Amino acid sequence: MVWNRGWLAMFAPCVDQSFGCTRLTPGATVEVRDADIEGYAPGATEAIVRWWHVIPDGGGFRVEKLHEVVVAL
Repeated sequence: MVWNRGWLAMFAPCVDQSFGCTRLTPGATVEVRDADIEGYAPGATEAIVRWWHVIPDGGGFRVEKLHEVVVAL
């Protein structure tokens, strides 16, 4: 998930394996277009990138680790 740093957003990590969550294999990368950044507006200078690990949890799934980094645009 990627947000404009100055944009307030509700956030819940996607853990449902049947839902359309973006998944990356370990070591994979992805390029996010400006238009795909939540709350993006021309002139934005930073974004917040969050990613997490999902693990099985008694018939469902849960977030094991949540990471966040601020990146320059």
